[in-house]
Amino acid sequence: MLAITEQLDSDIDFLAWELRPLALDDLGLSEALRVYVRRWSEHFNIGGAFHSDGFETERLLPEVENHLYRVTQEALNNVAKHSRADKVGVLLEKRGRDAVLIIEDNGIGLGEPPQDYHTMGITGMRERVALLGGNFDIEFTSDKGTTIFVRVPIAVQKQ
Repeated sequence: MLAITEQLDSDIDFLAWELRPLALDDLGLSEALRVYVRRWSEHFNIGGAFHSDGFETERLLPEVENHLYRVTQEALNNVAKHSRADKVGVLLEKRGRDAVLIIEDNGIGLGEPPQDYHTMGITGMRERVALLGGNFDIEFTSDKGTTIFVRVPIAVQKQ
């Protein structure tokens, strides 16, 4: 009973924190993702690494930050539920006039081509990226993992 209670407490804390991290508003997307990937990794016991480049002096508009954060959450949720991965990497970087987000795991990959997936999670990620005028792609290799690529035009606010 004690173990179940402790797990429930941990799960509830994690879910409440996932809903709206203060770091997103206070510190911006890069730092919020750094914290999220670390906590997600600890919670699911899957090695996680986050790297960011190009957003040291500027922030994306709040709508862009929110959508990219939610895409990352959903992608990592899929990793935890389906991939059997033991490592995942998240990269956020500025490339010219675009923000690029890459989420890559070393799991089992997808069972069928990505365009055949019409799950709520993948559909939601596609729709969020489309709202930003961006591109969303999935690549996979069976037994070698899945990579999600997101590219959106940068709309920034000066800090």
